[in-house]
Amino acid sequence: LYAPPPYWWWYARVCKVVQNKSFCNHLLRLLNKRYKYSGDWDKKAVQFSETHWYRIISNLHANRIKYKDSIWYNSAALQIDKKGFYEYKQRKFYQSVELDVFFEDYLLSMFDSIRLHGWVDHAHEYPWAYIARDGNLIKTGNGCHRLAIFKVLNTNHLFPLKIAGVHKKLSN
Repeated sequence: LYAPPPYWWWYARVCKVVQNKSFCNHLLRLLNKRYKYSGDWDKKAVQFSETHWYRIISNLHANRIKYKDSIWYNSAALQIDKKGFYEYKQRKFYQSVELDVFFEDYLLSMFDSIRLHGWVDHAHEYPWAYIARDGNLIKTGNGCHRLAIFKVLNTNHLFPLKIAGVHKKLSN
């Protein structure tokens, strides 16, 4: 399952107004120290296979040889045409040549790396998950593209998660 973190709606609003990355990162660290959450955030979760991340990764894998036919590549190329750039995380691409390098050297090589080695620890930046009131694990936050690759490849490698919180109504 996938859902935004329980506090995400107001965190996103605050950070949009403040526009200070350092402040937002500090706020996120403070929020993650909280452990139990109430509300209906867990009822809004969807199957991970229905998320945007899974769909674009699955399609990219299916179009691996001709990645320029993938939904993700075409969407990025369209953004370059319309906005003048495509942004992925904090990187901007202004030309299709840059996109080609990004897809070949980063995205497609990530498939190979995960197939061969599984999760490669990058400074202990583990993806987050929450536990819903019914005990289901709900993926959220970073690592969604990697989780999608793990699922598409159907690998036996372990996918590490940091449990960031549980629902207050979780039964023992």
